[in-house]
Amino acid sequence: MRQIVWSDVEFGPKSYNAMTGVTKNVIALGILLLIVAGLAQVFGGWLSLILWALVVILIWMIWGILYGRLSKPWRRHHYPLTIVLFGVMGAMYGRDGHAPPFHEWAPVLLKATFPMIDDRSIRLLIERCSVPLFDAFNDLGVINGDIPQGDARLDEFRRRLEEAEIRDFELVRRTLLFAMIIGAHEGPHQASLYALLSLRGDAR
Repeated sequence: MRQIVWSDVEFGPKSYNAMTGVTKNVIALGILLLIVAGLAQVFGGWLSLILWALVVILIWMIWGILYGRLSKPWRRHHYPLTIVLFGVMGAMYGRDGHAPPFHEWAPVLLKATFPMIDDRSIRLLIERCSVPLFDAFNDLGVINGDIPQGDARLDEFRRRLEEAEIRDFELVRRTLLFAMIIGAHEGPHQASLYALLSLRGDAR
């Protein structure tokens, strides 16, 4: 029977939301949009056309931010977690003078994003991020779900996962940690989708 690794993890409430890190930007752009739209109605001629063009650009920028954060369930976690991770790693780099390894920054990130998470849950998540990628994807439901046993693609899929582990194991562990957080909140399908996209460099 497949083990859902986050079933034993008590995350507790999140300290982030889908708009973490960009709320102020959206508000500022919205205010600017209202101002420019008002001026476009006051002035005429070429100046009005230029202002209306700026209105269109501002609407496009706001839409781009909202689409990027809200269009997919995994995006509601990936971008906020990435912002928190950059802050955590930046602070640790400033303190220690070198980029921290996974086992150092992961507990700090988890405590920052889930203030009530306990040490046991943190330990379980970190341990699970060190398993072979093929086993992790099996837990996420990719094997027998998206790729059934006996499928000719399975060996190729295993080979690609092994290559990813050799190429950048730190990235692999970060991807798995984010995927397990996404899986706990959005379900295993979103977790596996995110992990596949991230390892291909398409999680954006």
